[in-house]
Amino acid sequence: MASEVGDDGVLFTDHTRMTQRGTWNGVVHLDGEEVLISGVPRTKDRSWGTRQVGPQPATNRPFTLPQVFWLWAPLHFKNRFTHFGLHEYADGRRWFETALVLEPLSDAEVPWGKYGMRECHNPRYELEWEPGTREMRSASLSFYDPVEGETHIKLEKLYTFRMRGVGYNHPYWNHASVHGDHETGRESIVLADFDPSDLTGLHLQTVVKAHTGERTGIGVPEQVLLGDQAPTGLKGIFDGYQP
Repeated sequence: MASEVGDDGVLFTDHTRMTQRGTWNGVVHLDGEEVLISGVPRTKDRSWGTRQVGPQPATNRPFTLPQVFWLWAPLHFKNRFTHFGLHEYADGRRWFETALVLEPLSDAEVPWGKYGMRECHNPRYELEWEPGTREMRSASLSFYDPVEGETHIKLEKLYTFRMRGVGYNHPYWNHASVHGDHETGRESIVLADFDPSDLTGLHLQTVVKAHTGERTGIGVPEQVLLGDQAPTGLKGIFDGYQP
């Protein structure tokens, strides 16, 4: 659960997140082509609660520039999962943080129990940027595991997925927008031509290869970075990183 209250005491965000791990099996059909999927590592995320999506009611609150720093990283290491997430203010203070290590569930365990899950402490990160963007080139995540001690994970970027493709900040298909009972559509964008400073494409998931100790895994760190962020050197609303 995560809640944020503005400087004027008004609740800004209050939501709960549920994340499931496992594997995907099935078939994807696209333009007459079938892509078979078997045993592919997966993360399924659900969240609900109070958020600023859709049309907002008029208020007398003064206008403020947006500031969001969200870093969320579910990672698969075959026989182990790790979970990392945090929200930070512009000065680096955190209003939400979590770090978990999870073992796979056996068939006998209830999925909503805490079997195989342990809470870790002192989550930290280092980000290396693609020049002129707010997109990671590589990253390091660290936390203290009460069983295995200090844990360090290196993330190696494979490619970027822009969450605009599933509705986040899309100029037409944005979440909570109303289109009647039935409407479908499709959009195709040449990713190499997409402006990395376009506000509709700043919500990202980066497919990465992950390394920790002798383990190698895969994951999809998610980031939403708007506004200044002193610890990472970001300035402006959506300006790219400049050394």
